[in-house]
Amino acid sequence: MTTPRVLWLVCALGWTSACVTAPGYRPPTPLPEGKYVEAGGSVGGHVGDQTAGGLAGAWGRVALFDKVDFLVGAHGGAAAGFDLLSRQPWNQVGFGGYTFGGSLGVRFRYAVFESMYLGVGGYLEYLEHSYIGLPERFGSASVTIPVAERLYDGVWIYVRPTVSVSLSLYKEAQLPFFGSMESPVGVMWQINEWVAIMGEGGYYMPSRGGYASFGTAVYF
Repeated sequence: MTTPRVLWLVCALGWTSACVTAPGYRPPTPLPEGKYVEAGGSVGGHVGDQTAGGLAGAWGRVALFDKVDFLVGAHGGAAAGFDLLSRQPWNQVGFGGYTFGGSLGVRFRYAVFESMYLGVGGYLEYLEHSYIGLPERFGSASVTIPVAERLYDGVWIYVRPTVSVSLSLYKEAQLPFFGSMESPVGVMWQINEWVAIMGEGGYYMPSRGGYASFGTAVYF
């Protein structure tokens, strides 16, 4: 691995610090030759300071002119809540809440080098969760600059730096809007021209903890 790649990987891991969305699987890699549509699904889990649960998601991509991606995504999940400090055992474990949301976006994709691709785009997203008690609802606008690099013949690593402005859509909100940054890290293996498998991880703000997710994509 060259020195620039090492520095890029270190920065990618360091940026995985704050997140308000869910696993998105948006590496800016090109689709296989002759393919224009990507569809995928994922399963995973998250662990926070008082919740632990599962996440499931689905996403799609339509590529035009070999440079423009139209993106759509959705996710949902639920968690168990726990209070290990409680003196009443029946209060230690219970229902911890739910989450669901969806997003629409567009992205321009560029080949920086033969083995590295850069994307520039934005998307709108809705997120609802109840991991801290009452349901919280947000509408967000985000700008993202993902980077993907080919490590081996079909194996890519990517990072998805994203800056978002979120509007609170519930009456009990302490702030009308707030800003955030996320940068999940993922690995994708393009098995053949039809199928790819991938994994992604980062910080999941609704549960105030980390997440890991694994998915499969097919191409048409």
